[in-house]
Amino acid sequence: MRLLAVAVLAGAVLGLFGDGAERALRYERGEALAQPWRLLTAHLVHHGWPHYGLNAATAAVVIALFGRRLTAVTLLWCAAAVSAGLYLLAPQIGWYVGLSGVLHGPLAAGIVREARAGRRAWLRGLALLAGKVAWELLDGPLPAVARMTGARVVVEAHLFGALAGALAGLLPARRRKR
Repeated sequence: MRLLAVAVLAGAVLGLFGDGAERALRYERGEALAQPWRLLTAHLVHHGWPHYGLNAATAAVVIALFGRRLTAVTLLWCAAAVSAGLYLLAPQIGWYVGLSGVLHGPLAAGIVREARAGRRAWLRGLALLAGKVAWELLDGPLPAVARMTGARVVVEAHLFGALAGALAGLLPARRRKR
């Protein structure tokens, strides 16, 4: 999944510009329609290096597990779903940065596809992911994650990403030509 690797690299480069890049590119509810690029660029900027590190490590896991089987379309679909979900369904969210919401998508898509392919062990992975998202919605983010990022964890983004990914995982897989 080259696009995911490019997004992680872009996050590192943008991190070099500090808070200015975050403020200029983050999702801002009040600016989303006037500056629509923020709906995409928000996923590339982070609230500091610990936040970036968590997202980069998660991206590495997603690439290691499912990189060959997931497409750029899935990643873009999940990014669009997170942004649309925040704008349409979470008016209380004023701003958002990071890749974590999007990353829940390819993770969910990969797990669903593996389970659909008859690999029953992946049903446990699906239960764990669903349990994590449910925990976050009911009880808040995992405490260690909230401490590391230094900002509010937008768990709604995780939900929107996971739902978009699960839907993508239910679609028939595209066969690659050799």
